[in-house]
Amino acid sequence: MQTISNSGTYHASSGESFLISQDNPGHTLVSGRDCMLRFYPDYRYVQATDFVQLSLSCDGATSGSITIQKRAFRTLDIFNSTYEFDVQIKSHMVNRSGHYDFTFSFRDRYGREINKAALPTICFCHDLTNWANGWFPHGLVI
Repeated sequence: MQTISNSGTYHASSGESFLISQDNPGHTLVSGRDCMLRFYPDYRYVQATDFVQLSLSCDGATSGSITIQKRAFRTLDIFNSTYEFDVQIKSHMVNRSGHYDFTFSFRDRYGREINKAALPTICFCHDLTNWANGWFPHGLVI
């Protein structure tokens, strides 16, 4: 699987599309800043899903988890049963640079897993430009 380091649209291990962004598409993903993750789940599992558990880990260490209730799903096309939901990843969950693993676990009302989708590894890096400009008025000169 590929490693993602820029905002844009990609595909999960199970084929679903997702969009990850902080600023504009194509910009480098930066640690310590909020980002938005839009996921387009497989319609076959949406009806049986009661909630989705998103787990994050950075370089093997758990970084957090988020529960997404089914009411957060939006219908894009009622004829093709296309859905989407947004997840706001807060800055404290991606507070250090590194390789992050995102895993969605779709669960029924009893908590049993219906489907699982792993995203490609997402790399968040330090934003040296903003970091240096905060300390030095004219940036960092090496």
